[in-house]
Amino acid sequence: MQQIIFVILFIVFLLIIYKIFKSVSESMSFDDGGDDGYIASIKSQIEALKNAGQWQEAFNVAKKFLSSSPQNQHARVIYSKLLYDAEKYYDAIGHLNLVLRSNPDNIEACLIAGDSYFKTKQMNKAITMYKAVIEKDKNNLKALYKLADLYQSKKEKRLALSVYKQIADLIEDEGEKRNLKLTIANMYFELRDWGNLIKEANLLMEAYPNDKTILAYLKKAYLISEEYEEAISIVKKQIDIEPYSPKLYEEIIELYFKIDNFAEALNYCKEALELKGGNQPTILNYIAKAYISLNDLDKGLECLKDAIKEYSRDPELKKTLASLYCNLNQFEEAIEIYDNLIETSRPQEIEELRLKLSDIYFDFGNYLFNENKQENAFEIFNKAIEYNPSNANFYVALGDINLKIKNYSEAVTFYKTAVELSPQNHEFYLKIADAYYEMDNLLEAKKYYQDTTLIKPDCAIAHAALGLIYAKQKNSTSAIEAFLTALEIEPLNVDMRYNLALAYELSMNTEKAVKEYKKVLEIDPFHEESKNNLELLENMY
Repeated sequence: MQQIIFVILFIVFLLIIYKIFKSVSESMSFDDGGDDGYIASIKSQIEALKNAGQWQEAFNVAKKFLSSSPQNQHARVIYSKLLYDAEKYYDAIGHLNLVLRSNPDNIEACLIAGDSYFKTKQMNKAITMYKAVIEKDKNNLKALYKLADLYQSKKEKRLALSVYKQIADLIEDEGEKRNLKLTIANMYFELRDWGNLIKEANLLMEAYPNDKTILAYLKKAYLISEEYEEAISIVKKQIDIEPYSPKLYEEIIELYFKIDNFAEALNYCKEALELKGGNQPTILNYIAKAYISLNDLDKGLECLKDAIKEYSRDPELKKTLASLYCNLNQFEEAIEIYDNLIETSRPQEIEELRLKLSDIYFDFGNYLFNENKQENAFEIFNKAIEYNPSNANFYVALGDINLKIKNYSEAVTFYKTAVELSPQNHEFYLKIADAYYEMDNLLEAKKYYQDTTLIKPDCAIAHAALGLIYAKQKNSTSAIEAFLTALEIEPLNVDMRYNLALAYELSMNTEKAVKEYKKVLEIDPFHEESKNNLELLENMY
């Protein structure tokens, strides 16, 4: 019981002490007096002791000054600064708050308080302190830098950027200004603000035309913005600065490929071959690709064969050779190359190679299909599926073969498989509908044409096909509506307009039929069916 009473009395005593201290601190007013020379001497003594590692002696000097002048702002700020330097941040904050209650305009106290709050991760309070300094002295660089860095640490990049720009307008040192401008450019990069990054980097380049870092930023911005011509101009400047850099030559060659300037790419390739330390197989591959793109296939083939003799293990050269064989319709040779690549490649590379091989089989199948070699095409398309069973286009190709040989049921089966793999592709629904239409299964055809228009409302062919189905079903009203919808999308389509005229005839609306036949003849004066039908109608009435 006595212990409980003792604890209660002790707590009451602490509360009384706290209230007394609070009352005193709140009523305490500080003066700004003191001899400037003496204050400077005190600061100098403390700094010397700190530098010598004599922290206790430094505190003794500061405490002595503070105890002799407890209401002197300078004394308490000096003591607070020492506490901050000794990493006693909370103690520093306590003393600084006493000063700031009496004189909130004390800039030095605000700065140390801001730093102390930052160290104790009280970011919002730190921001308040630095802003208070800037309100009193808008050009205070220390506070501006601290505030910008604080915004940066809080990931508030836009706010940090605005402060950094304010600092850049104030500083005069060229080296510092350049570094700050680079920081601003980097922040635009992080914010993916390519327009401002390009603007800032161009301004920097005017001042520092040969600065490698600035050129690199500007090139990045142009590349991301897909402004390849401008990127090329930057790489040319980089080459002027580093004329023997193989990496820069590879970059400019790749950029010329992006803008389809293969002749210029070829020129840089020839220069790159003369450089030491360059990736010779890569450059030779670019040369071959340039010849292929310029439709000089013989030179491309010669270049690749020579390069592969010298660099027989380079897979990219072989891939380009396979591509060239495909251009020459020599698909068996291309397939053989990829078969060999799959056998010799690492496990993580095989899937990509198999997918490319499936594309080659697909191109081969299309070639055979166009050559009316349907049986061979069917076999090759199945090989494509073997290497990539999830490509919907392969099943469509098999469906097209069956459609061509009037095997409609099989065609529908393959088209439906394609729809399962790619359910939002309206063309696949259209193919199913066409197959059902050829089978005279108008009910299913109408369903899939309607599905087509749901996925792609502006598919004029599907609307027109629905019009034909309605016409066959003697539903002239729906037929007319469907043809009108199709013509809103393709107003100059002769067949659709001709069918609309027929639908008007079916509905016994001769006047509109005549009008539509005349419109057909305006578009195509040699449309015989329209001429004949128009003549018959005009002779009847």
